[in-house]
Amino acid sequence: MVTSHNYFREYIQFRSWMVVFAAVFLAVVGMIVLAFLITSSPANIHRFGLLLQFLGGLSIVPHVIGRQHLGWLRNAAAARVERGDPPDQPVDGAASQPAEEGANPNPAQATTSDDMEASFAYYQAHNLHIVLGNTFFSLSLMALFAALLFIPQLRALIPDQIFPAVLAFIGFFWLNLFMLIQIFLFLRVPAPAGLLSWFFSLDFVLSMLGLGFAGVVYILSNWLAKSVGYVFQNGLRRVLMVITLPTVLTGLLLEILAAFLG
Repeated sequence: MVTSHNYFREYIQFRSWMVVFAAVFLAVVGMIVLAFLITSSPANIHRFGLLLQFLGGLSIVPHVIGRQHLGWLRNAAAARVERGDPPDQPVDGAASQPAEEGANPNPAQATTSDDMEASFAYYQAHNLHIVLGNTFFSLSLMALFAALLFIPQLRALIPDQIFPAVLAFIGFFWLNLFMLIQIFLFLRVPAPAGLLSWFFSLDFVLSMLGLGFAGVVYILSNWLAKSVGYVFQNGLRRVLMVITLPTVLTGLLLEILAAFLG
């Protein structure tokens, strides 16, 4: 049992690293596409320069209007920056609390269920980006399948509808199993071992197919949140020197370059 549990933890850690690799890959591809779009036309260079200047000016808005007026954003960003990796323990109290005497007449089954619930809690704590990515991916798949059913023009673009239908059903069952397990944990009732096995099987398939969604979630909740947190955690002078002035000057140089190329 200890060996299988260690294998499961290594598998979860491996998935968390896969999300980081997916985020880096998406960032690199995004920069390449952005560079291609910018260099394709002088007008795009000019627009990108204006965008950089706008972002540079946007970074001092919290200091101008008062950071206290954006308390919810400040607190969320600061918490995200200061918070490290999630603790190596279950996030739900249901998985860590022992069962009451007489709650389950079969002690062996209770132990198995508790172990699997603890594994599910560990999965939530260390694969939050995958959980959110799979949620968005599943909803997108179901929306695509619904559009294929009700929009004839879209059906003409995608003649083979079997694969989208299978993916939509996988996402649908994954969402339902996820909510069902959450209900078991909320009620502090041991979830059937077969239910969790089905969930992790579908989760593996969905995670491999929708890893890009998890990468996008990682970029938004990590890199973007840390950037916003930097603005709120530092004073106006440092924000001006590190963010505002470099972006404004780079934007002006791009506009000058666009004027010469145009």
